[in-house]
Amino acid sequence: MTDPSALQIQRAVQLAKPPRVRKLVPILRMLLLHIVLVPTSLAYLPYALVRALVPFLRPARGWTAKQTLSVLYTRLAMELFVITKFQPVAPREGGWRETPGLIGGLLSLLNYTGPGGRVAHPRTALKAAMLPQHDEKKRGDRVWFGAPPLEYFRGILSINPTGRDGQGQVTDSDNYRGAPLVRPGEAKIRTRAFWFMPGGPKEHAPLPHREKGQDRQVILFFHGGAGVTFSAGDMFMGLTLARNLAQTSGFPVFSVDYHLAPFGRFPVPLIQCVSAYVHLTRDLGFRGDQIIVAGDSNGSHLALQIERFLRLEGAKIPSHQAQRQRGEPDFAAMLLLSPWLVATNDMMPERETNLKYDIVPRTYGDWGVKEMQFGPSRRTGMQLDDPWISPLLRPVEEVAQMPPTYIANGQLEVLVEEGKRFAAKCKQAGLITRYHVTPLEPHDFFCLAASLPNAKKVYKDFATWARHDVLAKAGYKV
Repeated sequence: MTDPSALQIQRAVQLAKPPRVRKLVPILRMLLLHIVLVPTSLAYLPYALVRALVPFLRPARGWTAKQTLSVLYTRLAMELFVITKFQPVAPREGGWRETPGLIGGLLSLLNYTGPGGRVAHPRTALKAAMLPQHDEKKRGDRVWFGAPPLEYFRGILSINPTGRDGQGQVTDSDNYRGAPLVRPGEAKIRTRAFWFMPGGPKEHAPLPHREKGQDRQVILFFHGGAGVTFSAGDMFMGLTLARNLAQTSGFPVFSVDYHLAPFGRFPVPLIQCVSAYVHLTRDLGFRGDQIIVAGDSNGSHLALQIERFLRLEGAKIPSHQAQRQRGEPDFAAMLLLSPWLVATNDMMPERETNLKYDIVPRTYGDWGVKEMQFGPSRRTGMQLDDPWISPLLRPVEEVAQMPPTYIANGQLEVLVEEGKRFAAKCKQAGLITRYHVTPLEPHDFFCLAASLPNAKKVYKDFATWARHDVLAKAGYKV
C-alpha cells in the first residue's frame, strides 16, 4: 500500500465511528470477580491474620500487622484480577454510571470506578453520586473532551485509513517505521478525566477555567494497572493516590481515565494522553511550563510515552511549533511513581528478588503486555526492547533531552531495580533528577491506604523539589 494522502486519512476519519464500548464480557467478568472474591477473602482471613499477628511470620521484618494485611489482601485481589481477567467497563459519556443518583452510584461501585462522576470513598459514594454533576461548590470533578486534531496523528500515532492491521509503513518519522497503528475510528475517541484539587473538602478549590486564566502548575496524571485494570476514579487510584497527591503537594491533579486493553490497545491510551494535553493547553490555556506530567506504574510508562511523542514529533506539528517558538517546553517536570520501564520479567530477572514481598504476582505485567499487543506482531513489528515499549533502554543522549525528573520506588517492590537504573541513567545524562526509595514498601504503595503516611512524605518531597529545585530555578512562576 502506498502512503495515504492527508485527504484519504481525513476522509476515513470523517466516515469512521469511534470504537463501541464492550459491555457484556466485562460485566460477566465483573460478576465472576465478586462471586469469587467474597468467599476467597473469607477463607483467606485466618491465614492472613496469623501471618500479620505473629511478627516472625510476616513477609518482611519491620512490617506492622496492618501493613502485612494490606499487602497480603492486595496481592490476593491482584491474583484474582489476573485469573478472572477483571477490568472496569469502559466509561460511556451520558451512560447510567455517568448520571447522579442511586443507580449511577451502585453501578459505579460494582464496577470499581468513580460513582456518578464523583470520586468518593465507598462509605460516602452513594451520597456523592446524588450531588449535581457540575456544581463547583460541591466539587463536581469530571470532564469529557474530544480527540486531538489530526495534525497530531503522525509517527507512532499514524492513522491507517483502511483500518486493517499490518498494512503500509510510516515513512515520515525518524522514531517509528512500522505499520500505521491507529484505526480511523480511534482518532475520534472521547476521553474522561477527573480533577483532584488541593485543599480539604471544605475549601472547595475552584476548577480551572480558561476565562479565569491559569496562574499555577497542574499535574497531568495517568493511573497504573498494567494497562488492563483500575481507573482514574476508583478508590485506589483516585482516592488514595490522586486526591492525596493533590492535597499534599498543593498541585491540582488532572487524572486521565484512558481506555484499558484490549479495548484500548496500544497506542490508544497514548492518543488519550495527547488529548488530555491538548485539552489543558488549548481548552484551558495552560502553558507547557505549567504542566507536570506524572504517573504511577503503567501510568509512568504512559507519561514517558507522551513526553517522547511530543519531544520527537512536536516540531512537525504546526500548532505545537507555535508553542516551541514561544520558548515553552512541553513539560516543566516529570513525576514517575514506581515506574514500569521494561516490558517483561525475562528482560529484568532482578524482579524475582522481591516477588515474595510485593502486591503484584508474576503474571500481572505479562497480562498487560499481551493485551496491549506490545512487541513483535503483525500490527507493529516492534521488538520488546524498543524504547517506546521499554523506556529504560533509551540512549543516554535521548534521556538528556527529557524534563527534570523525580523517580520514587518502594524498597521491596519488583520494579525497584529498573527505577534505580533509570535514575542512574538520568544523572549520567546530566538531567535534573531526584530519586527517592521508601524503606519496606511494595510496588505502587501510593495506592495502599496502610502506606498513606509514607506516600505523603514522597509527595511533600516531590513538591519541595519541583518548586525550589526546578520551577523557581528555571524562572517559572510558582
